[in-house]
Amino acid sequence: MISDITVGHVYRSPSGLPFQVLAKAAHGQDCSLSMIVYQNLTATYDYPPGKTWVESESMFLKQFTEYDSGVYYDFNHAATPQGARL
Repeated sequence: MISDITVGHVYRSPSGLPFQVLAKAAHGQDCSLSMIVYQNLTATYDYPPGKTWVESESMFLKQFTEYDSGVYYDFNHAATPQGARL
């Protein structure tokens, strides 16, 4: 389970696919609801890479996980600028 979300980092979806966090935002009708804007880096079963998604921060924290090895782990732990894209 994730404890904090970093803009620019890549996280694993429940289906095992990589998604990169593009921004943190607030919901348009309820500014107290924190939202996460993210993008798939590989094709999903119904969308090509680059589709933008939005989910509440609380749901993102429950469903997504951090990478503990591999290219996305290396990317997340390299000295990359905030919001960097692969």
